[in-house]
Amino acid sequence: MKEDDWFSEAVRFVYARGLFTGTDANTFNPKMPMTRAMLVTVLHRLAGSPAARGAMFDDVAEGKWYYDAVNWAAESGIVNGIGGNLFAPDVDITREQMATILYGYTNYMDIALPKKRNGVFIDDAEISDWARDAVEAMFAAGIINGKPGNLFDPKATATRAEVAAMLHGFLQAIAGE
Repeated sequence: MKEDDWFSEAVRFVYARGLFTGTDANTFNPKMPMTRAMLVTVLHRLAGSPAARGAMFDDVAEGKWYYDAVNWAAESGIVNGIGGNLFAPDVDITREQMATILYGYTNYMDIALPKKRNGVFIDDAEISDWARDAVEAMFAAGIINGKPGNLFDPKATATRAEVAAMLHGFLQAIAGE
């Protein structure tokens, strides 16, 4: 990571708060795809790592590094899984899933998001119906900005840098950090 990378401030912000760790001792890997398990683990840390009662999904085995985080997120109504009693922890998260899970976290924490702006993305019609409210709320609050050309690119994989930037924007929006 270089000082002038668009995501460097966000990465330092989330790393300093213990929300993200590197992919090894000296590497952040900003372009690496974020998995569904990684995102709920970050939110679990943000919530103070609360205990989970038990297994919620067939594909989240006890002893896995994300076990507590995924089960807490499901118990808390932050995630619903992908159907068939599965969570798909190792699947790369899409940008619309990222917005939806963070929106679920705001509901869990009873956080009222500010409404700073109006507008829609040029590819708004490509956003899944189940993600629409979340994407609109995150955009209105200034938490997600999209990609060049006013694209949201809802089905694209979210990178670690994009998630760090979204969390940075989220924490600034709700806490004035």
